[in-house]
Amino acid sequence: MQEGLSSIQCMIDNLTMHEVNLRGVDLNLLTVLAALLRDSNVTRAAANLGMSQPAVSRALGRLRALLGDPLLVRGPAGMQPTPRAQALAPRVQALLAAAAGLIADRPFDPAQLSTAMTVAMTDHQTLFLLPRLLALLRAQAPGLSLRVQPYGADTLEALQRGRLDLAFSVAGQALPPSLRQAALYRDRFATVLRQGHPAIADWSLARYCALDHVLVSFTGQGQGAMDMALAEIGQRRRVALWVPHFTAALRLVAGSDLTVTLPRSLAETDGPELGLVVLDPPLPSPSFTIVSLWPEVLDAAPAHRWLRAQVRQAARGLAGIEIA
Repeated sequence: MQEGLSSIQCMIDNLTMHEVNLRGVDLNLLTVLAALLRDSNVTRAAANLGMSQPAVSRALGRLRALLGDPLLVRGPAGMQPTPRAQALAPRVQALLAAAAGLIADRPFDPAQLSTAMTVAMTDHQTLFLLPRLLALLRAQAPGLSLRVQPYGADTLEALQRGRLDLAFSVAGQALPPSLRQAALYRDRFATVLRQGHPAIADWSLARYCALDHVLVSFTGQGQGAMDMALAEIGQRRRVALWVPHFTAALRLVAGSDLTVTLPRSLAETDGPELGLVVLDPPLPSPSFTIVSLWPEVLDAAPAHRWLRAQVRQAARGLAGIEIA
């Protein structure tokens, strides 16, 4: 047992097979470990692995004994990974990706994929990018399933921990060194008001600032790009409402005197159907670039490289979007 403990710890800590004696160590436990660290839930991990819950529970017990750490502990929000488990997650992912490449004896074929990948998107990307991406995936990899989660305050952490394969965000935010990004497309801002709104006849910077604004924030707080643009010219606006979804903001504005400034591609597509008037913000507003984000440990994994290529292809077909 001690020999096995030393073997697997050395393998994980050094990410190498060099001079490691693996006799007596069941390397299938690494697959279970990756699922447990990703899902933080024995039942979900079992479902994703195609195993029974008791089998995964037994594997967790063996992993705890091998690694000398509880790995998952109960907390207020359910099972939580220990600091040791959080440190192991990207290393285990890298090991499994390297092992898959080592044993592959033929070029990568997406048609042979039979797995699930998890991505984080805003509702904007779900409406615009996802339909084109799904068409590409279904044509080339019918066995691939896609889980879509909302982009949130914990998305970067989920990427680092291996719970997400890919996410989409706005370029410019500070990223941990373990994450990679690639530009996909550029968009601009537009402001929408309901038809007949009194501000339409007097569309000035002063009137814009005096309106009650909706801010789409995935964390429910903070400032937006327009707040920063206003601050640069010594102005500010009043944010009356924070919501986590662009589509909800559009519908709220359609039935009130509120206003929202959001991606022009979304405003021009959905705004007219809701009876909204689309205007340019009455101030110099920056364009923004949407990027894809992924863990560095998955950078060279064939399936993930292929997925990122499909995302780029899907982005090139978006109407009214400037490719970055």
